[in-house]
Amino acid sequence: MLVMIAELILMNEKDDELKDILKEYLQLRDEISYLEDILDNLYKINVSISEIKRHSNIIKNILPNISKSTDIPDYHNIVNFIDCIDKYNFKNFEEHIIKLSGEIESLKDKFKKKEKELENILLKKSIRDIGTGNLEKYFEYLKRHRDNYQV
Repeated sequence: MLVMIAELILMNEKDDELKDILKEYLQLRDEISYLEDILDNLYKINVSISEIKRHSNIIKNILPNISKSTDIPDYHNIVNFIDCIDKYNFKNFEEHIIKLSGEIESLKDKFKKKEKELENILLKKSIRDIGTGNLEKYFEYLKRHRDNYQV
């Protein structure tokens, strides 16, 4: 609701401070959302990698027994592939997830501060315009008076 109130005010009133804070607020919100989507995908990749490692271990254990009784096409390629999976250090990937999680938490802290700034400006305007800090009432007031709201 904060964004809608700010937008209604900015439609009828030039307020650079409110405009700048709203812009920063929206940028932080969008960046957090974007990074959370990336983090979600990284978690999915991490789970998939774990599944691949688990399946490669199963194949690694079964392959020698099967190869004794029959020729397996691309046997050496399969073994090399499994060796690559076994040798790959996924620690860096997990560290990246941890780092990104920390970045998101830091941005969320900044976002909360910016949200408080935005809310304080809107509360002051609400008290100035309608005599109360009730932002729901202020929003309704702004919707009713949007065409002639000028300060």
